[in-house]
Amino acid sequence: MTDAPTPADALRRRTVLAGAWAAPVVGAALASPGAAASTTEITGTIVFTPRQYRGTRVGDRVEFPPLTGTVTISRGPMPSKAFVNFSDPNERVDLRRDAGRFTPVDPVTGRFSFDGVYNAIVDGENPFGFAYAGIAEEDADGAIFGYDVAELDG
Repeated sequence: MTDAPTPADALRRRTVLAGAWAAPVVGAALASPGAAASTTEITGTIVFTPRQYRGTRVGDRVEFPPLTGTVTISRGPMPSKAFVNFSDPNERVDLRRDAGRFTPVDPVTGRFSFDGVYNAIVDGENPFGFAYAGIAEEDADGAIFGYDVAELDG
């Protein structure tokens, strides 16, 4: 009889060693799920609610109700502001907002509202345009948000 290890002995030894290392690693991952999650991408959404707005003629322009929506984020702080851009002016529509392109985001609810949006052209044929909402990169804290689109009729 020989004292040389058999292939089965070597396999058992590797299995025991692997198990000895796996238990603490699994335990550490379970004990600190936040640490494991911190390597995942931070994502967010921005959504207009509703997605379509109808304007009302007031004097020499068409005014829209506040463009509202919600921002969400997977983790981390809520962005402090959202921005809005409008589709390019043409012979039917020239969307504007005198208060500028940014509006605050509620830090608890994520709600935002762009008020004072109007079309500077009236009586165009089928006047409609689009508003695009997003979060500026410098306010996103590393999160990826994308954009949302609302249709403005009037």
